[in-house]
Amino acid sequence: GQADAVAGSELPAGSASFAFAGLVDEDEGTGIVTGDDSALLFNESEESTRAPAVFEGLADDQLAPVGGSSDDLFADSSDPTSGPAAFDSPQSSARAGLTHQRETESENGRTAKGRPPESQEDLVDIFAHKVSLDDIQAALDVSLPQDDILILQQDLRAKLNDKVVTSLRRSKFAEKQFTLIPRLHRFIHKGVSQPCTVLTLAKTFPAMFGKIQELGRYRGSAFMTSETPEPGWALISQESPRESIGKNYMEQNQYLRYLATTLGIPSHLVRRRTLVEAVYDLLVSRMALGINGQSQTLDWTSTSPARNDYICVYFAEEGLRIRDLSRTTRHGSLGVCPNW
Repeated sequence: GQADAVAGSELPAGSASFAFAGLVDEDEGTGIVTGDDSALLFNESEESTRAPAVFEGLADDQLAPVGGSSDDLFADSSDPTSGPAAFDSPQSSARAGLTHQRETESENGRTAKGRPPESQEDLVDIFAHKVSLDDIQAALDVSLPQDDILILQQDLRAKLNDKVVTSLRRSKFAEKQFTLIPRLHRFIHKGVSQPCTVLTLAKTFPAMFGKIQELGRYRGSAFMTSETPEPGWALISQESPRESIGKNYMEQNQYLRYLATTLGIPSHLVRRRTLVEAVYDLLVSRMALGINGQSQTLDWTSTSPARNDYICVYFAEEGLRIRDLSRTTRHGSLGVCPNW
């Protein structure tokens, strides 16, 4: 199946950085699906895709229900009981595009015995894009409380020198692979201070959502009305890494732990995005950078509307799409975008 094809494929020559960059156009036969294939995950009935005229508070009379189940959407996926190749095999380690930092650096950051300290020339520039606070305010037409600006400025200095950035800069495969985004927990729009929730983002930028009625099934949920991004600076890729594709939810968790172990960083420093973080990141990337992130792959977030189900996001041609899938699901375009 597609998942097995992805798990068993080798990186093409010169594309080791694909572990960070995510899916890009490649020759046929790689087992990677295109954005059009991703859109199949969201095919729904005519009734369920009827968009409301106005988006006001996700009321029952404005939002049509989203039809279909995860099983229906993924009828072509592989058997949930059959997993891809083991994560800790030499082959999968090579595919991940990361050198084993554990061999060159101890857990507390000291250089290995007999190895000289690294100079700045040995470190790579990992940033493909950087979004500034000015960029955010101009692109989203919002302003920020002065206290938040000062805190974020201080956080930026810390972020650029933290263990994650330092570890990634030692890997040549991480060069120009990440986007740095300031995460807000609130903003001022049209003179009113508002929490940066999914509900607020949908009300403020309704044109960015492909089928805004998809949010109706989650109305009243805390992750819609009260959860905000963790404030600070996030390091993300614009697509889910190739090595995370075709795996179920728990196997993707193993992949995230593998990244942390390989880079020699604590496991809590690399995680899934929450729904509001993924939605926010995609909106900022589109509005501030002109980039449609997650346009070829889906990002499976940590937000769960029901036991054993987790929400994924995807930027389709018509805009941002959202729905939940069973944690046993595998699909050739379903992955996870690490939050560093």
